[in-house]
Amino acid sequence: MAEEVITTAKAYLTDSSKVVVIPRKLRKKLGESKTDLFIVKLDDKDRIIYEPIEKQPKQREQGETQPEK
Repeated sequence: MAEEVITTAKAYLTDSSKVVVIPRKLRKKLGESKTDLFIVKLDDKDRIIYEPIEKQPKQREQGETQPEK
């Protein structure tokens, strides 16, 4: 697996979690709307891996009509 160093990321503590900021350059590369959910993994070198889950377009419910133009 090839790696690319983007930058360093700032982390801070909240009441019950540690929050890591995803740099703007990386958010733009991934697509802002595609980065709401992540799968969190730990590899064999104890590195934390966040894999974005791409949002699926919302399915229209049966019988729902599209708005008229």
